[in-house]
Amino acid sequence: MNKRFLGLGLLGLGIIVALVGLVGMLSGGEGGVTAAPTTTTGASVTTSTTTPATTTSTSTTTTTTTLVLSETPEEFLALFVQALRDDPDFLLSRLNQATMDIYGAEQCRATLNQILDPEADLEIREIGEPGPWNYEIDGIVTPLDDVLPVEVQRIVGGETRIQELHWQLVDGVWTWFSDCGTPLYG
Repeated sequence: MNKRFLGLGLLGLGIIVALVGLVGMLSGGEGGVTAAPTTTTGASVTTSTTTPATTTSTSTTTTTTTLVLSETPEEFLALFVQALRDDPDFLLSRLNQATMDIYGAEQCRATLNQILDPEADLEIREIGEPGPWNYEIDGIVTPLDDVLPVEVQRIVGGETRIQELHWQLVDGVWTWFSDCGTPLYG
């Protein structure tokens, strides 16, 4: 009798977990956040009760769905432009690790404090497809995968300039690349 209640309890628990996953999946697309591909894992629990004449088995499968949320390039651009105006800490926190490896955090922080511009403004012209890219800076070439080319325009001294930036998605947020001065090694 206890195993039957255990089986029913596990069945109920499985239904609750499935409902929580469904609610999470349905609410994950709000606020301009996009969902990356989902990963589904399953676990199966089987309980059995045996009496001299009858065997009863109950099987429950629990499925959980994991959503990886990431910001869009447009969302990152808005954050990036605001940071170029007055937030060197954000700029430093979003520098790609490849830049940090070449220059170090201290040198990048000093450089970023010097490039702040209260009038900074960038506008996306075109977003390419993520792919391989060689980060070439100060004679150092770092091959990278899944880098997004983003063509932007900006006004400098009353003149429109077109520039291609490169961003890489790391843990659901976009990171950027920069020249922070003199490489630490080389």
